[in-house]
Amino acid sequence: MLHFIVSDHPFARRAMADLRKRLAWEQEPFAVRVWGPGAQVGAVTAALKGPDTRHGVIFLVDAALFPLLYAPPPWLVPLLQANRTQLIVPLEVPKAVLPRDLAAVQQVGWDAPWLDALHKNSHGPNDREPPATHTEVRVLNALLDALLGPRAPERWFVSHAKADGDAFAVTVQHKLADYGLAAFYDAAAIKAGEDWATSLRQNAGRGMLIVLQSDAYASRPWCQTEMLTAKRQDLPIIVGLMHRRGESRSFPHSGNLRTVALPPSPGAADHAALILIAAALRETLSLACWRGSLDPAQTAGYTILSRPPEPARLVGGEALSLAYLYPDPPLGADELAIVQAVAPNACFKTPQELL
Repeated sequence: MLHFIVSDHPFARRAMADLRKRLAWEQEPFAVRVWGPGAQVGAVTAALKGPDTRHGVIFLVDAALFPLLYAPPPWLVPLLQANRTQLIVPLEVPKAVLPRDLAAVQQVGWDAPWLDALHKNSHGPNDREPPATHTEVRVLNALLDALLGPRAPERWFVSHAKADGDAFAVTVQHKLADYGLAAFYDAAAIKAGEDWATSLRQNAGRGMLIVLQSDAYASRPWCQTEMLTAKRQDLPIIVGLMHRRGESRSFPHSGNLRTVALPPSPGAADHAALILIAAALRETLSLACWRGSLDPAQTAGYTILSRPPEPARLVGGEALSLAYLYPDPPLGADELAIVQAVAPNACFKTPQELL
């Protein structure tokens, strides 16, 4: 669970609203708690209960909130405990000196364009959303560290069709390297004489899968293998839509995934790669929040799925579970009937249906 500390200053509230919007947390409030002046210490303490749930504390620090770090009120004390990872996100005081006991806490600043956009508007329905920025990617990485703790180096796999996705795949790989993210690119990573099929399956089943869904993607058997391998291991997957003319056939097992529309201009490749990486980090964070929000006592006996159940996930050599738990909302009756035909003895529930 992530805990955000914000002041009542309108600027800080707009920053919080924007961050939640960009992380698509409107449908997943179970993963986030927002605290500010007036919070009750009992409510904070109750939210921190549960030894099996990891908590990350993120401060959106502006001039109004900064003094609280020196003399924290009672409601803030439980959130400052030493065993909780803390992230300081300075909004209007990026050069301020942190209190001594927080001197080693990681600081992340925001890009000026994002700050300017927040100052100018409150992101109403007619406002243009600020573009993805380099700092957003750094902040998302930091949020993952705050929630999950130190992580082993991740292998990012860029799944693409060479016929019309190779050039952009190289751009995405280079952009990932700029952020210190280990990326697998088959042309460079598979050695001469190495078994191609085994290497693809092993590396598509690690870390995050970025799918470049071009016109040719769905018709390529290896692309299908890469996606199905990641799905069966329940890994984070993000799909970048880069269709130009359309597909000769769609891949029937490519659903239940978050997609991102990419700019069509070849000259926007660097920006498109940044959009895709930010979306991939948001998806990774979203799935981590989903799993971290579950009550182990309530979900005992269930196989936890990060996405709605589907035939591609339920078949593949492993023994079928008798009970699956997947994120809300529940499947519709027609879709559920297909899933139950694949696993007739299994039950499928969402947290809402467990209440």
